[in-house]
Amino acid sequence: MMINQKMHRQTNWIFILYLFFATSLIASEKHIAIGVVNAIDNKAKIISISHEPIESMGMSAMTMDFPVKDVAMLAKIKIGQKVKFVLTVDDFGYLIISEIQ
Repeated sequence: MMINQKMHRQTNWIFILYLFFATSLIASEKHIAIGVVNAIDNKAKIISISHEPIESMGMSAMTMDFPVKDVAMLAKIKIGQKVKFVLTVDDFGYLIISEIQ
């Protein structure tokens, strides 16, 4: 029983270290993506995009709601528009759109 608890603690620490380094790696990078705008919520500073796979993040194609760094970026974006955007991690560890065109 004691060995199992020790192994479990080691596994937990390995997992925590993995998450820390994986998050740090993602946080330091910019990830370029392409997708189609489904909805825009200026008040909440959120845009819904059906994006192509984002290979730099190992993310498959899907529809997601993304917060934007600055709501002013959404002024020229229209629903149904194909966009190229840059994802980064903000100061709180959340994935956000930092650039969009």
